[in-house]
Amino acid sequence: DYTASASYEALFHAGLLLSEMERIDTIVTGLPVSQYLDEARRNAVVEQMQGSHQVTPKRTVCVERVKVIPQPIGGLLDYIAQEDADIDDARVLVIDPGFFSVDWVVIAHKDLHRQSSGTSLNASSVVLEEVSRLIAKDHGSAVNTETLENAIRSGKATVLVLGQRVEVAPYIEQAAKTVGPVVVESIQKSLRTESKMPDLVVLVGGGAGFFRESVQNAFPRLSVVTPKEPVFANARGF
Repeated sequence: DYTASASYEALFHAGLLLSEMERIDTIVTGLPVSQYLDEARRNAVVEQMQGSHQVTPKRTVCVERVKVIPQPIGGLLDYIAQEDADIDDARVLVIDPGFFSVDWVVIAHKDLHRQSSGTSLNASSVVLEEVSRLIAKDHGSAVNTETLENAIRSGKATVLVLGQRVEVAPYIEQAAKTVGPVVVESIQKSLRTESKMPDLVVLVGGGAGFFRESVQNAFPRLSVVTPKEPVFANARGF
């Protein structure tokens, strides 16, 4: 129910404010695949975002139209734009590891294959929880996931544990080897309904680095590509 939360509304209002517009023709946003496939959830987001919004006591922003798409589609469109890729006749698997969910879609001839698309909750947050558990096991004290996420985002190689600097990378690698195969197995199961294997795997999202090795191992004959700065891929694609 994240889209119904106060923090989601706060981020939405911040986005409207930062646009510096009083009227917006169209907002494009995404939902995890499993939620996108639920028409009621899509409609709820449209209803929530459409219309007039009092973003500060003195500022109102009016949104005319809202378009909701499956989150990974944003990443695919970003990849196409960056690489000028011609995928009209290709069957593309797009995998989008976010913080709370890993989403994937299969696109062929510009159609979304619903039965082969899905969501796993074994996402980046689960990888970071496993990193925290492994650090606690070795060093006698856990590091919370927020601290780990901030360190990764800011490019820090170490975190403080009981006053000592601890390298994060080996623990991320170990955690990814535990969580990644579980996610990949779910993806492979959903692909059983496909008549053909994908031609290309596009890996996007903030957790792309956590899952790259597992994805490449699962599809050894396929090219696994990632756009530049994949954490922003969906937003740019929208």
